[in-house]
Amino acid sequence: MKLIPVSFLLTTVLAAQSGETWYGVLEVPGQQLSLNLELTDSSGSLQSPRQSAQRIPFSSFERTADSLTFAVDALRLGYAGEHGSDSIVGTFKQGTFTTSLTFYRKPPEGYQDTAQAPPAARPQEPTDFPYTRQAVTFPGGENGVTLAGELTMPTDTLPKALLIFVTGSGPQDRNEDLGPTIDHRPFLVLSDYLTRRGYGVLRYDDRGIGESTGDFGAATSADFAEDAQAVLQYLRQQPQFVGVPVGILGHSEGGMIAPMVAVEDSVDFLVLLAAPGIAIDSLLLDQQRAISGTVAPDEPVRRAAYRYAKLHPAQSDTAFVGGLMDTILQLIPSLPTEVRKSIIEPKDFAAGYVSTLSAPWMRYFLAFDPAYYLEQVTVPVLAINGELDQQVTIGNLAAVGDALDRAGNQDVTLVAVAGVNHLLQPAETGSPGEYGEIEVTIDPEVLKAIVSWLDARYL
Repeated sequence: MKLIPVSFLLTTVLAAQSGETWYGVLEVPGQQLSLNLELTDSSGSLQSPRQSAQRIPFSSFERTADSLTFAVDALRLGYAGEHGSDSIVGTFKQGTFTTSLTFYRKPPEGYQDTAQAPPAARPQEPTDFPYTRQAVTFPGGENGVTLAGELTMPTDTLPKALLIFVTGSGPQDRNEDLGPTIDHRPFLVLSDYLTRRGYGVLRYDDRGIGESTGDFGAATSADFAEDAQAVLQYLRQQPQFVGVPVGILGHSEGGMIAPMVAVEDSVDFLVLLAAPGIAIDSLLLDQQRAISGTVAPDEPVRRAAYRYAKLHPAQSDTAFVGGLMDTILQLIPSLPTEVRKSIIEPKDFAAGYVSTLSAPWMRYFLAFDPAYYLEQVTVPVLAINGELDQQVTIGNLAAVGDALDRAGNQDVTLVAVAGVNHLLQPAETGSPGEYGEIEVTIDPEVLKAIVSWLDARYL
């Protein structure tokens, strides 16, 4: 669940416009990102100059003489700040990650605009492809959505089983490319490993990403589940695959989506990698504590906001925004002193949370309880979690197992892997800041565990 802004996944290119540029340095776990805030009278964009020349356009923008707010819905990103003559002091949010961020007229200390070094070595990525690769397109889960991807299969023989790969949160292509800062493509490595061992894999670009059409920013996990179901139906319709077992492999949010599809349609098995098992509002609080190593001073705000979202999933957008704003404003007097002192304008403070939490994907996500679907899954399940995972903490693995036990599922394998992080890499601490520093894309023990489990059922 890539809710930490360790990279901007840039999917839209903007031509440079005349206007003004402000400069900031975003502090995220384990790294710094230099940012350019480019503003015109009526719009604006963000750029991470060390990553790309591309600019991220705002989906909403409001500027007054003393305030600035903007959002990028596709990246679940928002900012609210106090506008001065030489600086804009505010709060940056992406998903549930929140931090202070100040933009300046001139580049501040730590700002860098030079290009990044050449990509680091990624030894597991394939350099040859001793199997069949087929580009595929098919209808998605909504009218007007066409999904594009790649089907890899062993040459001259039917696959032992077929796996549909479902990505984690955030705009993802078929390789689950994690952007230039992290520079890993887990699904490319995993599909290559499985296909070389006799399995077929269909991986695809999220709607609105890569070669797939549709509106990513307007979609929720339910929409992504419908897309995954459309992939399943596509494979079921191929005459050459009659009798071939078909399962879903989901990573992170994809591991949440896989059981949703299994409940609605017939699948033969599930492979859940770093999948949520506890209610998402609780998971996000656990995630924040694990990454920061402490309880954030604003946790009471998060807890109250998450609860409001969980209790009002069907509320109209206008009512939801108003209700959530009131909830946060009423809570401010009871916040710790250090938080209250940092609040310049209460409404702007509350708006920073509201702009992020009111996006369609986030509203659905916060109200979601994985157990509801897991308790209905009776097909074979392999669930793997790294013990160092700071984004979907290891306690989720037991929760997945408990829910499947309540379903009466007789074929469940839970694997906790020591020394492995959320991306299933061998890690020192599990911090998201380590992801790009680690050469290994997926720990070999994880790869072996997946194939061993599949071979035990589908040789």
